[in-house]
Amino acid sequence: MITVFLVEDDPAALMGLRKLLAAYPEVSIIGSEMHLADAKHFLANNKPDLIFLDVQIQGGSGMDLLPLIDGRTQVAFITAHEEYAIDAYEMYAIDYLLKPIRPERLDKTMQRVKNLYLKRELGTNASSPMDNSDTEEILELKLPEMKKNVFIKLSSIVWIESMQNYTQIKVSGQAMPVVIRRSLKEWEATLPPERFVRIGRGVIIQFELLRWTEWRSRDEILLSFEGSNEPLLVGRVAAVKLRQLRAKQGI
Repeated sequence: MITVFLVEDDPAALMGLRKLLAAYPEVSIIGSEMHLADAKHFLANNKPDLIFLDVQIQGGSGMDLLPLIDGRTQVAFITAHEEYAIDAYEMYAIDYLLKPIRPERLDKTMQRVKNLYLKRELGTNASSPMDNSDTEEILELKLPEMKKNVFIKLSSIVWIESMQNYTQIKVSGQAMPVVIRRSLKEWEATLPPERFVRIGRGVIIQFELLRWTEWRSRDEILLSFEGSNEPLLVGRVAAVKLRQLRAKQGI
């Protein structure tokens, strides 16, 4: 049973989330609070598997609860404001849900939670009938100063783009990118080179997911990928690199 704690100060939103979670028999809601102080008291005495955490709550910010959350507890942020996404993913949130929460969007979150819960319960070296080659290729993103981890399937990474001291990871089927503090050079040392290619100073792509290219100008080219409705705009250097790669592979 996956134990869940809800922190939400909007009664209607709280009731709606409870109704949505009722569709998951493996979930047990062990508590809910609307005020920061009450949520702190609950977490001092309980260690749920998952917390749905509103960013803006009575008495402060949901972010203030993060130091109190056990390292094995996953956090899914819920908010009406997109601007908190980078902060949420830096804290290794398992997901970031925008209100109003849609059932199909929550289902993606719960599938991710269930996979991680099963992996934890079985142990990292265990196997089960649910295992397959794709779930074995899970990349764990971790920084020493952070308590939370985030897990991403290698097969779901479409591209990785540099953002100064950060990188933005475009994940297949996920509207919002994952943003972490990691350089492209570190990514190059982590990712399998037969699948991931750096095509410019600021971009790494999963080459086999590339579907078509379109020149927008003499200095810009638009790339389209399988698993993503969002194209990627790159410059001339990247276009030349892609042409070389395709020629090498006879494409």
